Amino acid sequence: SDCIAGKKSVGVYIYENIEGYHQSAAVSGPAMFDSLKEMFGTVNFVDKVPLESNETARILEEMTEGRKVVVSNINTWLTGGVISSPTITFADDAIKFKDLTWHIDENKILEEAKAQKLTHVLIGTFTGKVKGSSTNGKTLAVNVSASLKLLSTTGSGVIWAKYYNDVKAGFDARVAFEDAAITISKQAGKDLSELDE
Repeated sequence: SDCIAGKKSVGVYIYENIEGYHQSAAVSGPAMFDSLKEMFGTVNFVDKVPLESNETARILEEMTEGRKVVVSNINTWLTGGVISSPTITFADDAIKFKDLTWHIDENKILEEAKAQKLTHVLIGTFTGKVKGSSTNGKTLAVNVSASLKLLSTTGSGVIWAKYYNDVKAGFDARVAFEDAAITISKQAGKDLSELDE
């Protein structure tokens, strides 16, 4: 395999969100650390993850009904667990985009990773959906789906990709989300480590 410890490096870019709101304490990357360290030698958990949203076009179309408006995707960063709220000035009105649906900006990640001389990137999104209500002391279920892929920064494309799903129950949705994310990440780490064999 080309994943020889000490000679290869990986940047981990993971966006965790539950019901559309980002999870501030990312647990998935660290849960995969041992497997990644074994494969790559150098593991870089990136604290500044580039995000993009295509919701802006829809929002501005609603606001400017009857007028032709062309808007490209809007970009921002998830830094230290906080999404900075980008602003667009349109017709002298500053519009702040706080609660958009964000996804990872893959092209930006590859650009950054190349600049940092990383040989690979692990890109992932963990999304949680809550079922039930925690009122009156009842537990709720959180279904977490994760989409992960390993890419080479040399342009050879996707090396590995996998979709995972897990459900955990608890009184606190965020704690249940973290439990499911850790379970998925440990399995993903195991699957990734088998690539090297």
